[in-house]
Amino acid sequence: MNRRTLRRTATVVWLAALVLAYPLCQWLGPEWGWENGRLEWFQVLVLCGLIVLAAVQAKQAREMPVRRFWQLMIPVFVFMLLREMTWGAVLFPPVEVGADGPHYMSRKDLPYGALVHPAVGIGMIFWLWAVFRCKLVAFFLDLVKSRRIPWLEMGLGVVAAVLAIAVERHILSVPSHLVMVMEEYFETLIYLAMVLVFLRMEYQLSDSASRSGIR
Repeated sequence: MNRRTLRRTATVVWLAALVLAYPLCQWLGPEWGWENGRLEWFQVLVLCGLIVLAAVQAKQAREMPVRRFWQLMIPVFVFMLLREMTWGAVLFPPVEVGADGPHYMSRKDLPYGALVHPAVGIGMIFWLWAVFRCKLVAFFLDLVKSRRIPWLEMGLGVVAAVLAIAVERHILSVPSHLVMVMEEYFETLIYLAMVLVFLRMEYQLSDSASRSGIR
C-alpha cells in the first residue's frame, strides 16, 4: 500500500467513525469516557506516536526548514500530551471514585500546580521565538502559496472539536449516560485527524524535497 492509498484509506475510516459515532459510543459504554479511561489513554498513545513520528521526520529531513518544522511540532504534541494527562494528575491516586468513574486532582491542587501556567507561558515564548528565529513563518506562507496545507484534514479536526464542545455543553441532545463517552470519542477523532494532517504533511514535504532533488 503506497502512502497516497494509506492516506485515503485512513480518511475514509475517519469519516466512517464520525458517521457511526452514536452507535459506537452506545456499544463502547459510559466507562470508556471516564476520566483516565480507555479513550483518554488511547489519545495519549496517539499523541506519543505523533511525537515519535515527528522526531523521525526531523531526523530524516535534509532541508533545514523541513527539519525545523518537524522539530518545532514536537513541543506542540508534548503540550497536548501533558494537557491530556491533566499535567500529571492522572498519575496520582484518584481523590474519589463515583458512579461516573474516578475523579483526580485539578491542576491547582497538584504539588507543582502553581508552576504549570508559568512554565507553559515561558515555553510558548521560547517556541514563538524559535518559529521566528528559524524563519518558519515564511516557510508556512510558502506552503500556503504552493497549496500544500492539508485544509481538508484540518477541517475534519475542527468538525470533531465542534462536536465535542456541543456534546460537553449539551447543545447536542445526547442521553446523559453517553455524554462523557461521546465527548471523549470526538476528542479522540480530533487527535486522529491530526494523524491525517501528519500523513498529508509528510507526503507533501517529502514529495517537494524529491522534486527539488534534495531527497
